[in-house]
Amino acid sequence: MEVAYARRSSTPLWVNLADEGAGVQRLFFLLGPLLDTIHNSKLAVVDNFDAALHPLVSRFILQLNSLKSGVLHKAQLLLSSHNTSLMDLDILRRDEIWLMDTDNDRASRLSSMSKHHLRRREMIAKHYLRGRYGGVPHIDAVE
Repeated sequence: MEVAYARRSSTPLWVNLADEGAGVQRLFFLLGPLLDTIHNSKLAVVDNFDAALHPLVSRFILQLNSLKSGVLHKAQLLLSSHNTSLMDLDILRRDEIWLMDTDNDRASRLSSMSKHHLRRREMIAKHYLRGRYGGVPHIDAVE
């Protein structure tokens, strides 16, 4: 597969996708299936979806699904990420943000941010990293 780069009124430069960076390759890998999901009211499940993507590209992908008009409202994206900058009420609702945590027996547990009383401008990522909502890894220093 090749990707074309061109300025207006200039000849395109074709580049083999294999010669592109990891972020561009990941975007091309994801964009087709995600657009198909959105336009055909499907479910897409992608683990670590934003691996190698620029944070603004990740936000753009989330905003694609927020176009809730017509048939688009039936599409669902189930995406996992470690990117806390996506924990933003400007692009996601509280019920669209879920955290994975483990209990004392190391069993996984999902919890929705909708159970927390959040202010509209609350800095969710900041409070999450400080452990307010759970779901942060427990890292012990090795001596």
